[in-house]
Amino acid sequence: MDTVGSRAKLVKVNIENAPHLAERFDVQTIPTLVVFKDADVIDRFVGM
Repeated sequence: MDTVGSRAKLVKVNIENAPHLAERFDVQTIPTLVVFKDADVIDRFVGM
């Protein structure tokens, strides 16, 4: 895979302040990491 020019952004969301996002992305457990590429969910990691 060519990673030249690749970028990543990490964003932390407090689901108490944004419950609509937790519902939209089916977050049931904290912590949950949702990985997006081109606005599509490509992976999800739950727990430590």
